[in-house]
Amino acid sequence: MVTVISIAANEVLYRYLADNGRLQSNNILLWNAVNNRINVLVSSLILCCLMFASIGMAYFERIGVIAISIIMLSMSLRILYMSFAGIMDKTPPSHTLEKIRSCAKKIEGVKDILNVKARYIGTFLHVDLTISVGDDLSMKEADGIVRRVEERLIKKIPLTREANVIIA
Repeated sequence: MVTVISIAANEVLYRYLADNGRLQSNNILLWNAVNNRINVLVSSLILCCLMFASIGMAYFERIGVIAISIIMLSMSLRILYMSFAGIMDKTPPSHTLEKIRSCAKKIEGVKDILNVKARYIGTFLHVDLTISVGDDLSMKEADGIVRRVEERLIKKIPLTREANVIIA
């Protein structure tokens, strides 16, 4: 009964967090939604193993115990990683910097990306980006381009909390 309640509750939480995460463009909510979906799958696997074990297939009980052990180990490692990531500053990998660069170049009006700096502070990414735009643009048009670049980076790059875009 506990497993069935766990499946239902995690599925409801998944749908709620996924919908709100998409509406608010909030990567944290989307990440939590994914964790709830994983919990649904794990609980379903355990329920199946328990059902098979109850009808006489005892080896499914062992499979369930192994599955629970592996899942608990992976969750423990993830929690440990997030704990250390929360107290450490680090530079993102080069493919993340390249993704930032390509994301910004897709915005209409951006001529070139001059400088990309990014840093994880805790578990969130902070991006500083210097771009060039056309010389014939007004300040209002250039500011609009900057706003679109900042919004796109926060939406498309996972765990981005802040994006500072400067026009050179």
